[in-house]
Amino acid sequence: MRTFEVPAAGCKMLTTETAQQRHLLQGIGGIDFHSAETDLAQRVKSLVASVQLPDEAAMSKHTYKHRCVQLLRKVGR
Repeated sequence: MRTFEVPAAGCKMLTTETAQQRHLLQGIGGIDFHSAETDLAQRVKSLVASVQLPDEAAMSKHTYKHRCVQLLRKVGR
């Protein structure tokens, strides 16, 4: 996904810390930055621990695969 799509979808995001990312994403909640591989592992563990995953059945209609199947049905394939 593109950088701006993740927070727009209401998801948490972990990204490389750069001046450009800090500027682009300033003021948007749910975003965390990492600057080194060792920092990345710690940040991922923290992020995973803080996320409540939705029920899989409830999310099944919100996948790229589901959307593609719907599109193909609409165009008759």
